[in-house]
Amino acid sequence: MVNSMLDLELFYEKTAKGENCDFLKMKDYLQSFSRIILWGAGNLGMEIAKLLKRHKIPIACFWDKRYEQIQEIDGIPVVEPYSESGNKKETLIVFSIATVPTGPALLRELRGMGWENVLKGIYLYQGFICPLSVDKPFDASVCAGNKFCTLCNCDMMNNIMIRKQAERKTVSVEELFAVERVHFIINNFCNLKCKYCNRYMNSYAAEKKKNSDYETVKYDIQRVMGAIDSVAVGIVFGGEPFLHLELDRIIGELLKQENLGAVLVNSNGVANIKDKVLKNLANPRVRVAFSNYTHVFDEMQKKKFWSNADYLKENGICIQVQNTEPTWTEATTLDYKGYDEKECIQKRKNCDFPYLFVYEHKVYPCSLGMTIHDLGIADYAGDYVNITEYADDKSLGLAIRELQQKDYFNTCAHCAAEVEKSVQAAEQGFDKRYAVTN
Repeated sequence: MVNSMLDLELFYEKTAKGENCDFLKMKDYLQSFSRIILWGAGNLGMEIAKLLKRHKIPIACFWDKRYEQIQEIDGIPVVEPYSESGNKKETLIVFSIATVPTGPALLRELRGMGWENVLKGIYLYQGFICPLSVDKPFDASVCAGNKFCTLCNCDMMNNIMIRKQAERKTVSVEELFAVERVHFIINNFCNLKCKYCNRYMNSYAAEKKKNSDYETVKYDIQRVMGAIDSVAVGIVFGGEPFLHLELDRIIGELLKQENLGAVLVNSNGVANIKDKVLKNLANPRVRVAFSNYTHVFDEMQKKKFWSNADYLKENGICIQVQNTEPTWTEATTLDYKGYDEKECIQKRKNCDFPYLFVYEHKVYPCSLGMTIHDLGIADYAGDYVNITEYADDKSLGLAIRELQQKDYFNTCAHCAAEVEKSVQAAEQGFDKRYAVTN
């Protein structure tokens, strides 16, 4: 008989706020199931496994698409997802995949396959493993140096950061305009040719590929950070950030922002790393994340990837080589699909990636909208905020808030992201469906 005494939504809410949780109640809940399966045998899954083993809670197996390579972890078998048979009602799946682009789709797939008992592992980590707490002073370096979570989707870090800013400004939490993460796009070209890139790098003609001017990026950082009271994570994004000649100055500008928690630099790991960027990268608030696409790299790229990772470590930089991702969810094509208002509203509600993207003096509600505008496919004036049109931080902040609160965007009529299809992660090549003909 499954124990229903634990309110999971309340547990998620409390851990997201950084509040202390009662592990005895969680232990009773976990032990009420006849089987526990951890989906995800990466850093997060292994850390959760250690927690459960410490409390003598048995784990039946890991699910992981890399099961042939991993096979077992500390005596626990690693098997193909969904290969386990048994009573689904008496089985708990602890979802231990922290990857933002793929996690929501996999959760939907899981429930669609009839697995109703699902515990989000990231909240187990936040509640019982993570060193952050509402009772301790906030230290962004703890998050930047933590390899067990992805940094950019932490509700707890966001809420603790909000409280810190409320104290600094001597206002209530409710008075603040806070966002979890902001992507600062600094270029639109890459040294890989991923066929299903969700930034559509292969769709850009050569003449459109560029590094944004440093002064443009600096202006955008200052204006957006001035308009928002609290940002947990500022993400430096491309393209490929290490191809930008002024990456060091861009990171330095972000580190000046007192209302920003941590800085995350996303990279494919195979670009040249210049010595001048090392100083700012070594700041404890900064994490460099290498997406691990070594399964599609040639030998020279693999050598470059691991030598870059070693080089950063040797220079005292927090570098996380992420778990290999066997699959991605196929990116939607860019064409207008003619969805009606009702469908667009539903798409906005279901959006897996509703985060702010800042690029060339504009703030967009998603990367698809930014790409459609940047490539000249369409110019939906209501789908972005033009930073230069607002004279002060307050009016800009109101405009960004209003953008976030919209029921839907014209961009949504281009998005077929919910038509989910798994493809090989980082497969190199070009798919003509993503070609831009305008």
